[in-house]
Amino acid sequence: MKGWRSGWPVGMPAIALVVFVLGWCAAGVRAQAGPPVLSEVRVKSLGRVETGTVQQLALSADGTRLASWALTPRTRTPVVCDGKSGKPYDQVTSLVLSLDGKHLAYIARLETAWFFVCDDKEVGSARSWESTVVFSPDGKHVVYQGNDKAADGSVTACLFLDGKGLPYAGASDPVFSPDGRHLAYRADWKKSIVYDGKKTQRYGAVGLPVFSSDGRRVAYPACTGENWYVVCGNRKSDRYDKVGTPVFRPGSGTVACKVCLNEKWLLLCGGKEGPEFEDVGDPVFSPNGKHLAYWATQDGKTFILCDGKKGPEVGAVSWIAFSPDSKHVAFVTQSPMGVRVVCDGIEGPTHGEIRVPERFGDVPGKLRYVVIDNAEASLVEVEWPEGRTWQDAFKPVKGPDKRAGTAAAGRDGANDEEEEP
Repeated sequence: MKGWRSGWPVGMPAIALVVFVLGWCAAGVRAQAGPPVLSEVRVKSLGRVETGTVQQLALSADGTRLASWALTPRTRTPVVCDGKSGKPYDQVTSLVLSLDGKHLAYIARLETAWFFVCDDKEVGSARSWESTVVFSPDGKHVVYQGNDKAADGSVTACLFLDGKGLPYAGASDPVFSPDGRHLAYRADWKKSIVYDGKKTQRYGAVGLPVFSSDGRRVAYPACTGENWYVVCGNRKSDRYDKVGTPVFRPGSGTVACKVCLNEKWLLLCGGKEGPEFEDVGDPVFSPNGKHLAYWATQDGKTFILCDGKKGPEVGAVSWIAFSPDSKHVAFVTQSPMGVRVVCDGIEGPTHGEIRVPERFGDVPGKLRYVVIDNAEASLVEVEWPEGRTWQDAFKPVKGPDKRAGTAAAGRDGANDEEEEP
């Protein structure tokens, strides 16, 4: 047998050497390979974000438009949207884009006067920096808080729907139903709720109202004395020390809400209490209503809980959501290096800031969100992990916390009309 010109031998020893070298290289590649990472694809540049000591940001529901305003000392600054600047103001609050992205509105101050500005036109006087602006889901209607004269001639807060004053004084925080056919808000200086023009009883205080997915029900926190309750229709929960903003299970009357009792936070869902923690976040239902997720903190450690399963330890969590098909869970978390999106346990790149649009799952198979780095904003997208679900990143909870998240599971919605808040 003839040898190679380089002098290397041929035959079995050579084959063994080649196999050894290839195996060693493959092992090196495996050793260097890290955990999977979400791969972001840039969809669109949204331009520069205004920066300053006070900042306002508004994002369209599909994430394709972004408006911003920032306070600059001793200088009036305009709202900037799609690279175009509006009229400069001393202060801007409640900056919002309609869900269809066609309209931009905000509350602005020029010297001592406050205005409601819609599509660059000052169309009414606003009450103060606390005034709220809300568009209906279809973008055809807008509500804002302004001033109105009471019967005795005094000036009081009033909500204006398409420029017309709504009944009841001391009104604030309007909310449209998902179909835009109903409107609820706080009245009597946050002591009662008005729903389709009808006012509830007067409480010591009330929280923000929320609608069920069909718009037929309204739930809200309310207190008498030092006792807080979750109220839905003519039913209310047990007494608690504090109550968060409730949320309805899609397609049902089940209400979930974070509550505090004896300095311990827990999740209340359908009248059932979950385990106690140092702190918990607001609950999030999956679109099909079968799963429930929220973050919790215990012993200084924060993690995500979903249907009795616990995810890995994470930093501060600012957003949680399920994919449109309810198979994936994504959230935004803070780390020492910045903020990032995590989906089914797979982490994305870190950024200075992340904003998630309401319709983040419009594109099939994609998750879209806006990243801001060095005052430049971009709409990016990642693929929902193929061949993987949220359950791959969560493990069953053992010990005293094994009830975590189970309050939302196992309900078929048959008795939703009678369910407790």
